[in-house]
Amino acid sequence: MIWKNEKKIKIIFWVVFITCSAALGAMTEAFDMSPSKKTALILIWLSLGASFSVWILFWSYFKLQQKINSLKPILLEENGIDRYILEIQTLLSVKHSTSIVDLLKITLSQAYCGKKEYTLAKGVLLEVTPRKLARINQTVYWANLAYIYFQLQEDTYANRIMEKQKRSFVKQSTNPRLAKLISILWIFQAISNHDKDKARLLLQQSSKKWENDSNQSDFEMLKSLCD
Repeated sequence: MIWKNEKKIKIIFWVVFITCSAALGAMTEAFDMSPSKKTALILIWLSLGASFSVWILFWSYFKLQQKINSLKPILLEENGIDRYILEIQTLLSVKHSTSIVDLLKITLSQAYCGKKEYTLAKGVLLEVTPRKLARINQTVYWANLAYIYFQLQEDTYANRIMEKQKRSFVKQSTNPRLAKLISILWIFQAISNHDKDKARLLLQQSSKKWENDSNQSDFEMLKSLCD
């Protein structure tokens, strides 16, 4: 798969690109092309190279995302989360680009949250550089980190994220990928601000819409905190 051999493919690409560039330069001299034709040919060649380089990056990312998605059924197995974590750690042992490593670390952090190992989850997540992530993955990162801080009762840090990322959280509050988590974060925030009436209202609305087997423990804990 491309994502397994990304570095090798990139090396081959650059060797071929540099070799062909040198050949192209020699060809333009041999055929005595006009400066305008040389410039046009070079621009076309550079555009093709840039396009292929971007394609490698996105295809690697796409194939890895497919691999991660294919592992999700493991989570439904008895004690499957340990095997899932092992699979993600195995993927991390392979050399990848920074963007793919960050995606894997976010996934690993989420898996540790599933085991309620929030200190481990925080440590892995703090290794990620959020500003280098795609926009939606930045929101995923900050939402996960706020959730971990709330679980660790580090409310000051969690609320800083909630305020700083408020606009993006509101924007993504209907995104199927994030809506459940963001709804839980609003409840945590209300509780940390000692506004239990608001927390109960949010909890009632959110539990009807989002509570299921995978997050039942979160809602039960939030209910106890609202009492």
